[in-house]
Amino acid sequence: MGVQVPPSAFDSPVMGLVGILRGLLQLFFPSTLFLQVTTRPCFAMAVSTVDRSHGVMPCTPMSAAPPEPATKEKTMSNKMIELDFGHFSVQAELFPTKIAEKLAEGFPYTIQLTQWGNELYGSIGRDLGEENPVPTVPSGAVAYTNSGNYLCVFFGQSPAWPVEYVGRIIDDQWRILLEKKHRGEMTIRVSSGR
Repeated sequence: MGVQVPPSAFDSPVMGLVGILRGLLQLFFPSTLFLQVTTRPCFAMAVSTVDRSHGVMPCTPMSAAPPEPATKEKTMSNKMIELDFGHFSVQAELFPTKIAEKLAEGFPYTIQLTQWGNELYGSIGRDLGEENPVPTVPSGAVAYTNSGNYLCVFFGQSPAWPVEYVGRIIDDQWRILLEKKHRGEMTIRVSSGR
């Protein structure tokens, strides 16, 4: 990050130091009287991290509005959920997909589980449709299929048919599923945190 210095600050060594101090004050105290709105060009002192050379570069004045992002697309942050198996639970996140949003609208779900190899699945009782089914998912994947309206949790095998990859178990928490027995129910709800 460079310190913004007005071009007139380079007229003399003393003024250069004053300009640098003014730039630092503006950087750390932007709401004080040191901040001046100006239409004059602005320059920044730069130090190379490669060869330690110094230089002056044009910059945007501190009073200018930040540039618009390259894309106007808004991204939804991933929603944290809890998969509660009764005697243990794991944290997961839902991806920002339409199917995941529809799934979240129905929380909480209590699902009667069936285990097939290293996959758990159970019906949520709602058809969420189809968006972008994929033939494979990684271990720890949370997926949905409208064939049976099943929510699936994978911990070591690929799905029998394409599924909607809607989320994932955080970190390597899915490994606990390899060690535990999975009879009974799983409750899925919005998590209060990690």
